[in-house]
Amino acid sequence: MVTEDKNLPSLLELKIEEVIGIYNSYINNFYDSVKNKETCNIFELEQLYYNLKNKFNNIDSEIINSILNSFDESKVIKESKKYYKENEINLKTKWRSKINIQTESAVVAINRYMLRPTTEADKDNLIKLNGMKSVFPMDHYLGIANLKFKITVNAMLKIAKIGQQEKSFKQAGETLNSQHGIMLDPVTIMSVTEHVGEIAFRHEYEQAQKLYEAFKNDKLDSGGQKKSDDVLVIVIDKIDVNVRKSGEVDQEPENHLALFFSGDSRREKASSEQAGGQAGGQAKDQLLKKDYITYLGDMEEFKKLVFHGACRNGYGRFGRTVILSAGAEWITRMKEELFPEAQEILDFSSLQGALLEFGQAFFNNDVSKYMKWHNKISKRLKNSDYKGLIKNIKYMENSRPEMSNSMSIFLEKNIEKINYLMYKENNYPIYINDIDKESKMEIQQRLNQSKMRWNINSAQYILTLGAKKESNKWFSDVVKPVKDYYSVD
Repeated sequence: MVTEDKNLPSLLELKIEEVIGIYNSYINNFYDSVKNKETCNIFELEQLYYNLKNKFNNIDSEIINSILNSFDESKVIKESKKYYKENEINLKTKWRSKINIQTESAVVAINRYMLRPTTEADKDNLIKLNGMKSVFPMDHYLGIANLKFKITVNAMLKIAKIGQQEKSFKQAGETLNSQHGIMLDPVTIMSVTEHVGEIAFRHEYEQAQKLYEAFKNDKLDSGGQKKSDDVLVIVIDKIDVNVRKSGEVDQEPENHLALFFSGDSRREKASSEQAGGQAGGQAKDQLLKKDYITYLGDMEEFKKLVFHGACRNGYGRFGRTVILSAGAEWITRMKEELFPEAQEILDFSSLQGALLEFGQAFFNNDVSKYMKWHNKISKRLKNSDYKGLIKNIKYMENSRPEMSNSMSIFLEKNIEKINYLMYKENNYPIYINDIDKESKMEIQQRLNQSKMRWNINSAQYILTLGAKKESNKWFSDVVKPVKDYYSVD
């Protein structure tokens, strides 16, 4: 669309003259303030920079607003009236109406013409057609007609990134204002952040559904690729979130987290901390490349996301696959369905915890006795003496009739997952909590602030954004889906 405003070039000339005048004014005032000094300090220079920056930001906004408001709308108005007339709706041009659009740099004010129905019948037909009582042709031309919150896509992405990483939406507002000049209330920031998170989550969820359906219908292309000698590790864990149903009592949904990484992306970092209840430190795993997914819901839907995550992280191209978890039965069922050749490993700390509870009960909470026993069997487990351990546990259970045999049954049920000496020889991880613990804390910390409670949907969307940030997939899994959603390049 070509502007018909003959005054636009002169407007720009006036703005250039204004810029020159501002420079002269501020700089002359600055020299006047320091002329009796031999030099100036950094604080005075900082204030000069701040004054110039803020003033020129305002001029930029004025120029953009002037350009937008100089467009000739007659053509788009004519086309819009023609379109609606073909749908038996007659519109008449009314007055100009102002709308403010928040961009990532400034608020842009746009005055554009409004079209209203000519008759009551036209009004009813317009409502039936698109649910509106008026039409703004320029909004469609500028791409703001369907823009949620009247905030540009780039601004929404910036708001969401800060909204999910700060401790509160109020604090996010302070950061947006101080660092980016975006002034929004906490409720709007929350709504924008959740909206962006929902788009990212729905995009991944739909991809996972399609992939799982293709798998169930035997339509996946294996590709016949040569498998590498590396290992794909899938860690299944839980996350801690303060979640409740809206208007109801607090409830604990199934809070799932999965982490994917390859063996060659794993580096060990020495630690002096105790791990797993043992004396001495364990090596902490640092990941050079990782991929997280989160899901608040039942395992039947979560397993589809796990399968999708595994496939996009190379499942099928690796010679080996390992699944490390706390040993829930549904994970074994998922493994048998989706990853039949994978080696499932029972998290060593989880097994130690179960054995510690057994020892406390057997030794009547005598700390000196059960801790000595627990340290001894931990060493036996590390050396894969699990058959001897099961025999010992059975003997202990039989010697105390009041105790159940649940511990020995649990060990026998998981006997294929506790060959820890073999796992060590293959450099497989056996401790969930020693793998990229900091990232897990970052993902869930936003939802665990004091006195905060989230509904399930809001929590899911914030968790999704946190997982994408920690996975270094913000552009591919957040920016791109959101821009595709709004058809923005």
